[in-house]
Parts: sequence; C-alpha cells; structure tokens
Amino acid sequence: MRDSKREKITIGKIWGIIYPMLVYLGISFVIQLAMMILIGVFAVVSGEITNQGALTQYLIDVTYEQVLLLTLLSGLGTTPFLIYFYRRDIRKEKLENKYVQYKPENIGKYLLIIPFGIFNMLWANLFVSLLTLIMPDFMLESYVSTETAIYGSSFAMQLLTAGIVAPIVEELIFRGLVYKRLKKMTGLIVAAVLSALLFGIFHGNWVQA
Repeated sequence: MRDSKREKITIGKIWGIIYPMLVYLGISFVIQLAMMILIGVFAVVSGEITNQGALTQYLIDVTYEQVLLLTLLSGLGTTPFLIYFYRRDIRKEKLENKYVQYKPENIGKYLLIIPFGIFNMLWANLFVSLLTLIMPDFMLESYVSTETAIYGSSFAMQLLTAGIVAPIVEELIFRGLVYKRLKKMTGLIVAAVLSALLFGIFHGNWVQA
C-alpha cells in the first residue's frame, strides 16, 4: 500500500486495533465469573465446602482444571461479534470502493495446507522444547501451567479447542481485524510485525510469545 493511500492514524483507528482483543478478554472474564459463581453455589449448597478459604481455593483449582473449557466457551461466545466486526469492515470497504475480491483457488491447493500445517506443528513443538532448555525459570513458569492445562484435558477437548475454535478466533482477531486495519495505516510489513507482536503478547507467556 503506497503512502498516498494510507489512512491517517487517529485515536479512533488505534481503538479499532485494540477493542477486538478487549471484547474477547471481556467475554472470557464474564464466562469465567459465571462459571465460578455456579460452581461455588453448587459446592456450598451440596455441603462440600464449609468455609470461605476452602471455597476460594476450590474455585481456583476448578478454574485451572477447566481452562480449556473456558477457552472453548469464550471462543464460541466471541466469534459472532468478531464475524460482525469483520463483515462491517468489508461493507465499509465496498462503500469506499476499496474492497478486493480474491479469486478462489483450486481445492487441491487448500488440501496442501494440511501437510504444511502438520510440518509446522512438528517443528514448532521442537522449537518450543529447545526454548524450554535455555530460557530462565521466570520465563517458563506461566508456560508450564498453560502446557499442563492443555495436555491435562482429553484429546477431544484439545482438538476442539486448541485445534479448531481457538485458531478461528485468533485468525479473526489478529488477521481478519487487527492486521487488516493496521495495514491500511502502516503498510504490509509494519502491520505484519505489529500484529505478530500483539499476537505473541496476547498469549500471556514468554515461550508462546
């Protein structure tokens, strides 16, 4: 995108980069809070928990154990909003005659994504394993808890959440909204770098970032 065609950077445009991430975090918070309230009420009513200190620890433990379920519910709750934002951007581009309609590729090329994805998964997991050998402990603590939470769940839950729902949500946020909006202001390369940095920070731990 040439400089003459770039949009001016404004507070409103910057807010447009930030709020898709905040929507996800807000919905995640509401879902987690609702789950904790329901679990807490059930534990107290059933007589399983008898004091506040035990209830607090119980809620922390259950939330930690169900982190993939929370991620799944957060993703499902956020997706309709993200799709709405994405379609709204497309409608705006069409009104401004800036919308680019890409031609669909042959189905064979899409199928090539499968072995490409498997290869990337393998080398990325190997790279992460190497990182854990050289990174200091303070950088590993948050990742270890994330890794335990993911691999401590059933394979079906891992596949549904980490393999399908979470990637769709991440693509909608960081490529469909954040990257596209940044590119209009900064150009392709800067937008790619900035959206990648935001994507890394969003994961909340050094290894995945």
